[in-house]
Amino acid sequence: MTFRDLTKTTVPLATLTLVQSLSAHPGHYHPEGDQVDEFDTESFFSAIAHPFTGLDHLVAAIAIGFLAYAMGRRMGLALAASFLGMLAIGSAVGRAGLGVPFLEQGLALSVLGLGVMLMLYKNSSQALRLGIVAAIGFWHGNAHGLENAGGLFAMGLWLGTLLVVSLGAIITLPFAQITASPWRYAGLAVGTAGCVFCATHFV
Repeated sequence: MTFRDLTKTTVPLATLTLVQSLSAHPGHYHPEGDQVDEFDTESFFSAIAHPFTGLDHLVAAIAIGFLAYAMGRRMGLALAASFLGMLAIGSAVGRAGLGVPFLEQGLALSVLGLGVMLMLYKNSSQALRLGIVAAIGFWHGNAHGLENAGGLFAMGLWLGTLLVVSLGAIITLPFAQITASPWRYAGLAVGTAGCVFCATHFV
């Protein structure tokens, strides 16, 4: 994969990230009085769709799929299960009214962290990856649980996230035919998106 090919991947993603980040940020906790415009209707199908339409959720779940592919079948399944299991737990904790601090900033940092993990894949332990991914899953689940959308909605969100994680693993296949380390290029793209998210939430 050449630098030109890499630029074709990262520049459109960064542009899309910037455009959506500067607009209203639907689908997450908002301060009281702020309109939550994506989840007005507690719909199972809208919950399934959110991981495909909420850009930070989409990028994070695809990155988890890339990591799962890189770690092989057994550990990859453990990684995906860790993310999805903590997503469900975080959602339940959020529905109980308990939220993590600095929610939006944490979501932005989670995308950046996943990008760094992908780029430094060979230099990190499996235990560290599992722990970080579990924390990221809890954070994302908690963000949606705070919207108190109900159990059916949480089930749809979990299923939609599973689909995106699977998609992330599947789209790694053609990249693996081009280069022996596809996750490095994926990490650069994910990290670029994470930097843009952080810029919009910390500045």
